[in-house]
Amino acid sequence: MKHGVLSLFLSAFIFATPFTTIDAQESRAALAAFPDFLPIRAALLSSVITANPERALAFPATYRDDASGKVRVSVERDGGRFFVMFLRERGGTYPYGSRGNMIIERDAKTGYVTHVLWYLSDDGMSWISLTPSNERTLVDFVVAGSLVRSGYPVRKLIYYFFTNSFLYLYDVTKPGLEWSLVFGQPSREAGSSQQAVATLAEELSSGSVSGAAGELLRAARDFTTIGRYLALSGAAGGAPIEETGTPYAKLLSSTDDRSPELAKAQAWKADRGLAVEAAAGIVVGGITDGSVYIAFVEGTQDTAPAKLVVVPYRNEQGSYVILAVDADTGRQVDFAELVRGRHGAMLRLFRLPPPAAR
Repeated sequence: MKHGVLSLFLSAFIFATPFTTIDAQESRAALAAFPDFLPIRAALLSSVITANPERALAFPATYRDDASGKVRVSVERDGGRFFVMFLRERGGTYPYGSRGNMIIERDAKTGYVTHVLWYLSDDGMSWISLTPSNERTLVDFVVAGSLVRSGYPVRKLIYYFFTNSFLYLYDVTKPGLEWSLVFGQPSREAGSSQQAVATLAEELSSGSVSGAAGELLRAARDFTTIGRYLALSGAAGGAPIEETGTPYAKLLSSTDDRSPELAKAQAWKADRGLAVEAAAGIVVGGITDGSVYIAFVEGTQDTAPAKLVVVPYRNEQGSYVILAVDADTGRQVDFAELVRGRHGAMLRLFRLPPPAAR
């Protein structure tokens, strides 16, 4: 897309609203339903989690049934460390980054537990990590690839976290973590703006190209037509708002989901926009006020540029969902995979109001 088209709207652009705005309360049902594999962890505690390194490294992959489905327990060595992994089956595979998965990192020589990673979302972009620090545990909280809280100290030994339920972790950390970012109120049970966005997501998922859904797709293909969508949203005469910053200093940078790494967030650039890694955190932050987005993503050596309609909402479990649709093809795009596959690319991200409630 030509920058000349975008320049028509530059006077209306403002900085992104920080995604520290949270839902009124966490969804207790979502918390209670969170898969934590506690009976399996308890049964295998001495066999692999606390076993001496020689015995733990010889542990064969084991499969157990859980209320959430089949779980694979396995060990992988990586140099001077090894990982004890509790992974939930999804679609016949066992990805590292799925909701409920726990990955315990241990020193291959001493056997000490050096890190515990607990995934909070199925896109592999939200997790809580625990690092021992003498008689305390330091907690990092990452939501949609953005570091929300770093080094939050808890006066508990790390041992208590991998031998207790997820609700134990939640209760211990809730004074310092914004848990409603991952366990929020379902959009269908929230205000009219979020309900309208949930309906929009359903229409886009079904392939609808009429009404607000159709005008959003049209605007992503030809940004000069954005006024048609704004009129349907009750914002006739308004303008899209470009997201020009992220409130968080670090973003997801690595592709090893056993031990994900974060890197300093790049500053917004007037000619290219934001780093693609910043987008997920920003759009999840827009759920509360019912924001929807259009994204123009740079191409890379291996990928073509993309024009996307991006609609974030919360499903019936209160978990965030980022629905992305390619405006040219009408096909859904795995947003998390797009972020991982375009490391180093930039995007122009525009925030829009929700469609009018029906």
